[in-house]
Amino acid sequence: MAIRGELFLCGLGMDRLGDMSLATGLAIASCRRLYYMNADGPRLSPWFESLGPPLRLLRPEEEALDDRERIAVFGSEICEDLQQGRRVAYLTYGHPLLLSDGVNIAKFCRTRSFECRVFNAVSSVDAILSVTYSPSFATSSSDTPADRAICPPRPGTSSTLCTFVPNGIS
Repeated sequence: MAIRGELFLCGLGMDRLGDMSLATGLAIASCRRLYYMNADGPRLSPWFESLGPPLRLLRPEEEALDDRERIAVFGSEICEDLQQGRRVAYLTYGHPLLLSDGVNIAKFCRTRSFECRVFNAVSSVDAILSVTYSPSFATSSSDTPADRAICPPRPGTSSTLCTFVPNGIS
Protein backbone atom coordinates (compact mmCIF):
# COMPACT_ATOMS: atom_id res chain seq x y z
CA MET A 1 0.00 0.00 0.00
CA ALA A 2 1.36 3.43 -0.96
CA ILE A 3 2.11 6.00 1.70
CA ARG A 4 -0.32 8.88 1.43
CA GLY A 5 0.62 12.39 2.33
CA GLU A 6 -1.07 14.74 4.77
CA LEU A 7 -2.99 17.91 4.05
CA PHE A 8 -3.12 20.68 6.63
CA LEU A 9 -5.62 23.51 6.21
CA CYS A 10 -3.93 26.35 8.07
CA GLY A 11 -5.61 29.52 9.15
CA LEU A 12 -3.23 32.45 9.39
CA GLY A 13 -5.64 34.74 11.21
CA MET A 14 -6.21 38.31 10.18
CA ASP A 15 -2.75 39.62 11.10
CA ARG A 16 -0.99 36.51 9.86
CA LEU A 17 1.98 36.03 12.22
CA GLY A 18 0.28 37.61 15.24
CA ASP A 19 -2.80 35.41 14.91
CA MET A 20 -1.15 32.15 13.88
CA SER A 21 -0.94 29.50 16.61
CA LEU A 22 2.25 27.71 17.59
CA ALA A 23 0.67 24.43 16.43
CA THR A 24 0.01 25.99 13.00
CA GLY A 25 3.60 27.21 12.77
CA LEU A 26 4.94 23.76 13.65
CA ALA A 27 2.61 22.09 11.14
CA ILE A 28 3.72 24.50 8.38
CA ALA A 29 7.40 23.93 9.20
CA SER A 30 6.88 20.16 8.81
CA CYS A 31 5.49 20.49 5.27
CA ARG A 32 7.17 19.88 1.93
CA ARG A 33 5.12 22.55 0.15
CA LEU A 34 2.75 25.40 0.94
CA TYR A 35 -0.20 26.54 -1.18
CA TYR A 36 -1.67 30.04 -1.07
CA MET A 37 -4.40 31.03 -3.51
CA ASN A 38 -5.10 34.70 -2.73
CA ALA A 39 -4.01 37.39 -5.19
CA ASP A 40 -1.85 39.19 -2.59
CA GLY A 41 0.64 36.29 -2.54
CA PRO A 42 3.48 38.15 -4.32
CA ARG A 43 3.29 40.97 -1.78
CA LEU A 44 3.38 38.49 1.10
CA SER A 45 5.93 36.10 -0.41
CA PRO A 46 8.89 37.34 1.72
CA TRP A 47 6.91 36.50 4.84
CA PHE A 48 5.80 33.14 3.41
CA GLU A 49 9.38 32.31 2.42
CA SER A 50 10.42 32.85 6.04
CA LEU A 51 8.17 29.90 6.97
CA GLY A 52 10.55 27.51 5.21
CA PRO A 53 8.81 25.17 2.74
CA PRO A 54 8.51 26.07 -0.97
CA LEU A 55 5.42 28.09 -1.78
CA ARG A 56 2.93 27.71 -4.63
CA LEU A 57 1.23 31.06 -5.27
CA LEU A 58 -1.63 31.98 -7.55
CA ARG A 59 -0.05 32.74 -10.94
CA PRO A 60 -1.10 35.92 -12.80
CA GLU A 61 -2.79 33.89 -15.55
CA GLU A 62 -4.80 32.00 -12.90
CA GLU A 63 -6.30 35.19 -11.44
CA ALA A 64 -8.79 35.30 -14.34
CA LEU A 65 -10.10 31.81 -13.53
CA ASP A 66 -13.38 31.54 -11.68
CA ASP A 67 -13.40 30.07 -8.17
CA ARG A 68 -14.32 26.57 -9.31
CA GLU A 69 -11.47 26.50 -11.84
CA ARG A 70 -8.91 27.78 -9.31
CA ILE A 71 -10.02 25.15 -6.80
CA ALA A 72 -9.59 22.47 -9.47
CA VAL A 73 -6.07 23.68 -10.38
CA PHE A 74 -4.85 23.95 -6.79
CA GLY A 75 -6.78 20.90 -5.62
CA SER A 76 -5.28 18.75 -8.38
CA GLU A 77 -1.74 19.84 -7.51
CA ILE A 78 -2.37 19.25 -3.80
CA CYS A 79 -3.79 15.77 -4.49
CA GLU A 80 -0.77 14.95 -6.66
CA ASP A 81 1.54 15.90 -3.76
CA LEU A 82 -0.58 13.83 -1.37
CA GLN A 83 -0.45 10.85 -3.72
CA GLN A 84 3.35 11.15 -3.69
CA GLY A 85 3.29 10.91 0.11
CA ARG A 86 4.10 14.57 0.77
CA ARG A 87 2.85 16.63 3.67
CA VAL A 88 1.44 19.94 2.37
CA ALA A 89 -0.44 22.91 3.76
CA TYR A 90 -3.08 25.15 2.25
CA LEU A 91 -2.78 28.60 3.83
CA THR A 92 -5.57 31.13 4.09
CA TYR A 93 -6.64 34.18 6.03
CA GLY A 94 -8.74 33.73 9.13
CA HIS A 95 -10.19 30.34 9.94
CA PRO A 96 -9.68 27.94 7.01
CA LEU A 97 -13.31 26.78 7.08
CA LEU A 98 -14.99 30.17 7.56
CA LEU A 99 -15.40 32.51 4.58
CA SER A 100 -12.43 30.83 2.92
CA ASP A 101 -11.60 28.61 -0.02
CA GLY A 102 -10.18 26.17 2.51
CA VAL A 103 -13.52 24.39 2.74
CA ASN A 104 -13.58 23.97 -1.06
CA ILE A 105 -10.02 22.62 -1.08
CA ALA A 106 -11.01 20.16 1.66
CA LYS A 107 -14.08 19.02 -0.31
CA PHE A 108 -12.04 18.65 -3.51
CA CYS A 109 -9.45 16.49 -1.75
CA ARG A 110 -12.01 14.46 0.21
CA THR A 111 -13.86 13.50 -2.99
CA ARG A 112 -10.53 11.94 -4.02
CA SER A 113 -10.25 10.07 -0.69
CA PHE A 114 -7.76 12.42 0.96
CA GLU A 115 -8.43 13.72 4.45
CA CYS A 116 -7.19 16.92 5.99
CA ARG A 117 -6.40 18.34 9.39
CA VAL A 118 -7.56 21.86 10.25
CA PHE A 119 -5.44 24.35 12.16
CA ASN A 120 -7.73 27.21 13.06
CA ALA A 121 -6.88 30.83 13.75
CA VAL A 122 -8.53 34.14 14.48
CA SER A 123 -11.41 34.42 12.02
CA SER A 124 -12.92 37.36 10.20
CA VAL A 125 -15.78 37.30 12.72
CA ASP A 126 -13.26 37.56 15.58
CA ALA A 127 -11.58 40.49 13.84
CA ILE A 128 -14.90 42.29 13.34
CA LEU A 129 -15.83 41.80 16.99
CA SER A 130 -12.44 43.06 18.18
CA VAL A 131 -12.81 46.22 16.09
CA THR A 132 -16.37 46.65 17.36
CA TYR A 133 -15.09 46.51 20.92
CA SER A 134 -12.25 48.98 20.31
CA PRO A 135 -12.22 52.18 22.40
CA SER A 136 -12.80 54.34 19.32
CA PHE A 137 -16.06 52.51 18.64
CA ALA A 138 -17.12 52.55 22.27
CA THR A 139 -16.63 56.31 22.55
CA SER A 140 -18.22 57.11 19.21
CA SER A 141 -19.96 60.49 19.06
CA SER A 142 -22.73 58.94 16.97
CA ASP A 143 -26.08 58.80 18.73
CA THR A 144 -28.04 56.18 16.80
CA PRO A 145 -30.24 53.52 18.40
CA ALA A 146 -27.62 50.93 17.43
CA ASP A 147 -24.94 52.86 19.34
CA ARG A 148 -27.16 53.11 22.43
CA ALA A 149 -28.46 49.55 22.35
CA ILE A 150 -27.88 47.79 25.64
CA CYS A 151 -29.30 44.40 26.48
CA PRO A 152 -29.12 42.55 29.78
CA PRO A 153 -26.66 39.67 29.94
CA ARG A 154 -28.11 36.31 29.01
CA PRO A 155 -26.61 32.94 29.90
CA GLY A 156 -23.92 32.03 27.38
CA THR A 157 -23.56 35.52 25.90
CA SER A 158 -21.17 38.35 26.48
CA SER A 159 -22.73 41.43 28.05
CA THR A 160 -19.99 43.47 26.33
CA LEU A 161 -21.11 42.16 22.95
CA CYS A 162 -24.72 43.00 23.77
CA THR A 163 -23.65 46.56 24.53
CA PHE A 164 -22.63 47.06 20.90
CA VAL A 165 -25.16 44.94 19.03
CA PRO A 166 -28.63 46.35 18.33
CA ASN A 167 -31.62 44.49 19.77
CA GLY A 168 -32.85 41.80 17.41
CA ILE A 169 -29.38 40.81 16.24
CA SER A 170 -27.85 37.79 17.90
